[in-house]
Amino acid sequence: MGPSVSLGGLLSDANSPFWVTTDFEYSSAYVFRGLQRAEGSFVPSLEVGYTDYYIGIWSNQPLHGHQGSEFDIYGGFRREVVKNLTVGLSGTYFRYPGANGITTKENYEGGVDFTYAYEHFTATVYYFHDFKMKSDSLQGSLQYSFPIDSIQGSLDTSFTIGTVHATDWFPNAGFNFLQSYRYHGFNISLPVRLSKRATVKVGANYAHNDNFVPGVVDKDVVWWTAGIRLGF
Repeated sequence: MGPSVSLGGLLSDANSPFWVTTDFEYSSAYVFRGLQRAEGSFVPSLEVGYTDYYIGIWSNQPLHGHQGSEFDIYGGFRREVVKNLTVGLSGTYFRYPGANGITTKENYEGGVDFTYAYEHFTATVYYFHDFKMKSDSLQGSLQYSFPIDSIQGSLDTSFTIGTVHATDWFPNAGFNFLQSYRYHGFNISLPVRLSKRATVKVGANYAHNDNFVPGVVDKDVVWWTAGIRLGF
């Protein structure tokens, strides 16, 4: 799922407590926590927020077939507890219209995250628990942003590492299917601000997973993204 973290009101009026953001993106692959779920997809989203609270809808729609189709509804809040340190709580409902057989059509997840930002560095630790798959996910990320004032943009780089442990990976199978794996990835993106309300972004990504069921998914995935974000 894409919106593990709020999109945020980065393009909204800084003097207003209410904000709306919407994204329209193309991704050459859909990768979630190190696992490829679909190939080329259209990825729209909409999020609204008020002060520290937010709620949103996120979707992945493959351009060919329905495998990897997903709709998510999420919400939560994020608050700075001390200077530069922000704590967030979130909840997400996942819906998979193309699921069949023993794969689940819906999941429910809760999460907490801690973010420390200093100048151009941002470090975040996430914990998520899926109540249906009985899985626990721990993920850390480190990002550095290089400002490019000449184009009103930046070059953003990030490294992500995580681990997942589930005791019921296929809830509809009729028995508990244990699954644990680790993953890591790199991302580089170039967001450019077109106006006060619009930003375009292109990105290149790499992800690797290990110890997953052999032959089910590729261990290494490289993909690219391009899209636009509008803020109100």
